[in-house]
Amino acid sequence: MKSEIEILQKRFDEEKDISKKVDFALKISSHHRFLSREDKAINFIKTVLDQILETNYEIGIAKLYKEISLIHYSKLELDKALDFGFQALSIFKRLKEDIKISETMCNIGVYYNALNLPEKAKEYFLQSLKYYPENIATLNNLGEHFAKCEDNEEAIRYFQETIRIAKEQNKNIDLAYALKSLGELYIDLKQNKKAIDYFEQALQILTIQKDSNAEAFILIGLSHSYINEKKPEKALTFSLKALQIAEEINNNEIFWFCYGNLAKVYENLEDYNNAYKYLQLSLKLHEQMYSEKIAHRIAKLEAAYEMEKKELETKQLLEKNARLATIGVMAAGITHEINQPLNSIVINSDGILFKDDRDKVLPEGYRQSVEKIFKSAQRIDEIVKHMRTYWNSGDDLIKNKSLSINECIIDALSFITQQIRSHGIELQTSYTSQNPFISGNQVHIEQIIINLITNSIHALDRSERKTKKIKVKTELEKDNVILHIEDNGIGLTINDGRDIFDPFYSTKNPDEGMGLGLAIVKNYITQMNGEILFENKESMGVAFKITLPILKGEQ
Repeated sequence: MKSEIEILQKRFDEEKDISKKVDFALKISSHHRFLSREDKAINFIKTVLDQILETNYEIGIAKLYKEISLIHYSKLELDKALDFGFQALSIFKRLKEDIKISETMCNIGVYYNALNLPEKAKEYFLQSLKYYPENIATLNNLGEHFAKCEDNEEAIRYFQETIRIAKEQNKNIDLAYALKSLGELYIDLKQNKKAIDYFEQALQILTIQKDSNAEAFILIGLSHSYINEKKPEKALTFSLKALQIAEEINNNEIFWFCYGNLAKVYENLEDYNNAYKYLQLSLKLHEQMYSEKIAHRIAKLEAAYEMEKKELETKQLLEKNARLATIGVMAAGITHEINQPLNSIVINSDGILFKDDRDKVLPEGYRQSVEKIFKSAQRIDEIVKHMRTYWNSGDDLIKNKSLSINECIIDALSFITQQIRSHGIELQTSYTSQNPFISGNQVHIEQIIINLITNSIHALDRSERKTKKIKVKTELEKDNVILHIEDNGIGLTINDGRDIFDPFYSTKNPDEGMGLGLAIVKNYITQMNGEILFENKESMGVAFKITLPILKGEQ
């Protein structure tokens, strides 16, 4: 009877479709990895990769790089794992494969955890969720990160979310890992009975769907629990079972955890000879994973990846600017074409109203409809004329002028008020009665307001609040006018210590923007000798405060 690998190999050999061929190759490699045949897996995948490289099938190449990365991780060759992980990530980003980007970022986070670089790991886990919020592996890894940081409330939240999604998607192995992670958390909280209960639930799941890796880690968790319960003999039983699994599948990661655990068990049994022996084995494996040479190589890989990422972002920005320039040319042409029929509507509706004033030619009730047509056509004409300023070049676009800040805000809101209402958002405005003037560029000021309000709309779209609000307010403060723009949306999730005004920084989904809006806003405000600050209350909204100097003698 043929084994599953032999069946897959036959289908791989017969398959002509390149996409399906890659998928069969990944399944074969995954089976080899599961059986700890890493050398067979990597030789096979590299042979396939050589064939695929000739076809330039990018998504297939990226998938194979990702698999090679995982094989190297199984061998605890972390620098090589990162190398292929970064190569896969670059291609997935170029192809905008969000789920694959998320999976690869999660893997890279795991590698950094193994290198004992938890903050670097956390950075990749959080980026992973931006691309795919329901990535179970990422959620569980974040739970483990916060557990290590002793932020137990946050850890439990992530573990419970993992369990919820795993149950919904009927993913038993992921559910077992999440229960294992909760058990490990309760070990740290000295609630050993609760920990043992979670580990046993996880083992029960694995009787239905076998996973040697998960089983080994659960057994190590049970061993820890019984050490804490002062039952080292029982702890030793579970440790030896885990070691047996590590030997069966020849998995270095499990060996590493087993050795450390056995050192602790034998220390509690006062068998210091065996305790020392397993501690030495654990240290030897750790040295294999992390050395000066490997650290230097990893730093070079990170620098190369960051450079490639910036190049991709710059290329995307240039492409976007080219599209915007084309749209500007098209828009200018379209407005010219609109003007002809628009003028006809204005002239004819105005003529009808003039004749009705004199001869009363309109049936009762019709005059109001014609007046609406006339006013709407005038409004369209005003918008078209105003939009021309966005693509007209020359001194008028560059130079600052004396402007009423209140009138600039009203003009900007006229473009976006209908959009705000269509999203079910209430707009509240309040203007200072003194009507202060500032030195600025009207187009820039309108862009500032539209950018900030668009961000608020996106935040409120993701909010579950019944009443959604955006508030716009101006007030005087000494020699300055203060513009407040705030919402009651989801707030900003700021976790990586960067400034939200940095170019390419974004808390939105990748398809909602490139992270340039706030950088442009700050640049314009700085040009006007102003200042922008923000107050963020996560899950309660964001408030921006813009301070601009008032022109002397013009209030």
